[in-house]
Amino acid sequence: MFKSRTFKIVLVVAVVLILAVGAYAFAASNTVPSTYAGDGQGTISGYEIANVNYTYDLNNTYITSIAFVTKDKVSHDLAQAAVAQIQLASGGDWFSCSSSNQTSWTCDTTTGADNSGVAVTSATMLRVVAHQ
Repeated sequence: MFKSRTFKIVLVVAVVLILAVGAYAFAASNTVPSTYAGDGQGTISGYEIANVNYTYDLNNTYITSIAFVTKDKVSHDLAQAAVAQIQLASGGDWFSCSSSNQTSWTCDTTTGADNSGVAVTSATMLRVVAHQ
């Protein structure tokens, strides 16, 4: 009787080991495609914002749009950007800008609750964020 019980225990341990080895072999067969990673640095020169033009409503109470061009800070030649946004007050709303040639930008400021634009009295700065 003792041998029969020992045989059963050995058999159970053997089955568990076979299953464990099978699971390991399955997990070890996973493949991961090659990827790229790296570290480097590059110069961020920034843009020169030029030819800024404000458009107002009929009463000159609200700024309804702003237009500008992006130029290279060093050569002062027109420079393309992929995206541009503006802000007219610290902590204020950001407005998206559009461009057909990626150098001349127009930013519509008539979004919001009443679509009237940004009040002239609340515009304290012009912050432009642009990137390639």
